[in-house]
Amino acid sequence: MLNEEFTGVWATPQLVGRKEQLNQIVQLARQAEKLPRVIFVEGEGGIGKTRLLLAALEQLRSHNDICVARQLIDLYHVTHHTTDGFMYALSDVLPDNRRWFANYWRARDQLVRLRLAGRVQEIDRQSVAVRKAFTADVLRLAESHRLVWALDTLEKLTYALLGTGVSAEDIGSSWTWLCQQLPRWKNVVLILAGRQSANPLWQQLEAIQGLQTDRVPLAAFTAEETIEYFEAVTRLAETQDRQTYKRLQALPGDARQRAHTLSQGRPILLSLFVDFLSIAPADKLVEIPSGDIHLPDDLVRKLINRFRESGPIGDTVLALGRAPKGVDAEL
Repeated sequence: MLNEEFTGVWATPQLVGRKEQLNQIVQLARQAEKLPRVIFVEGEGGIGKTRLLLAALEQLRSHNDICVARQLIDLYHVTHHTTDGFMYALSDVLPDNRRWFANYWRARDQLVRLRLAGRVQEIDRQSVAVRKAFTADVLRLAESHRLVWALDTLEKLTYALLGTGVSAEDIGSSWTWLCQQLPRWKNVVLILAGRQSANPLWQQLEAIQGLQTDRVPLAAFTAEETIEYFEAVTRLAETQDRQTYKRLQALPGDARQRAHTLSQGRPILLSLFVDFLSIAPADKLVEIPSGDIHLPDDLVRKLINRFRESGPIGDTVLALGRAPKGVDAEL
């Protein structure tokens, strides 16, 4: 299981805004009835879905009767699209997983030994045993604890081209398996995050009897949340980078409101703006236009052009933009 976080340079330690959505997710996950529940956080890219999921997991960990995943499962990774890889991830992210999922791990370790030994005739039979052991462990643990998992980038499980229909062949096998298992998993909560293109998967869940489904739409920051973000990142910069702190402090009084208007409150664009402030030469700072302007695409173009003009750092940023997740500093 990859232990990774992909955030901006100036990702704030605490969640900014989103109090209503966070409270809604936590309350739904805490509701007493022992039925499987799925919560879908839907929003466009860069709107803050991943950050909200992490905050929800963190808050739920304060409740002793809930077994909460140590980290989210990112469906960006193809290994999570297979049933075996997905089961491994579900077990691996839970605390004390070797104890809670002892039957599963024993069965899986035996499967690994059979594969290494090349005992082909026994592998299929043991694969079935692994899945049965996993389900048995989930049901046993759920008798005493509510289980909470979080799955990110749900849209990655669909392989259909945008605008075309989604058939069974266009969906990762782990999703089909999950839909079959969920009605049996009492006292289990899944928190999903995805873009609008994940709606066909969500509609499948809504059609499953005995499954509670709740949608939490996530829109852009309000003007107040944008100001809160600037205040939070300014406090962070004060302790980590005095140059960026001074630049944020020196922004004209209405600049933050104009940044909100220009970015349409999209957190990823606001973060990109602050990232640029932290590295840009003084004569290359982006001028925030005044007036009634709604040009997020223009803001993106300006910021990208400024990065391109920033020498080696600009080349690095462009290369990272084309690279898949998991690229480390050495690579």
